[in-house]
Amino acid sequence: MRTKPSSSQDTPFQREANIAQILGTIIAIAVPMTQHKYSTKIINAGALLDDTRLLLADWDLQQSVGDNLERVTRENSLAKRSRARLKEELVAFKGRYLGDASVTAALVTLVRAHAPPSLLHPILYVLTIQADPLIGDFVVAQGYRSGV
Repeated sequence: MRTKPSSSQDTPFQREANIAQILGTIIAIAVPMTQHKYSTKIINAGALLDDTRLLLADWDLQQSVGDNLERVTRENSLAKRSRARLKEELVAFKGRYLGDASVTAALVTLVRAHAPPSLLHPILYVLTIQADPLIGDFVVAQGYRSGV
């Protein structure tokens, strides 16, 4: 099924729907449903988009991942009520976005340049599902069910 190209007459909802359809295609290609081995340790962390922006905006590219995470924990710059919750989120961030210095640097650049959610969120979603096969398989299955 072909969709018409986005035009300046599209409503914001139509543009978001087009982006969602493109994202569904990217996910279906990048993370095909396979026989993944899932971990029994499921991190209680969803998309965390606002916290991801905060973390990346405050990231010091001259420091190591460990030093940055230690500083974020010490300063509680994500304003979490408990250290345990902060630790859960930082584990998720580390697995999703902090494993490759060039990826981290690119994300920091996008956040500091105030990239719009329509650009940044799909990137974060793809990185998230690559890091967590359970989330990836769920998203792909939901996309297939909804016809995306």
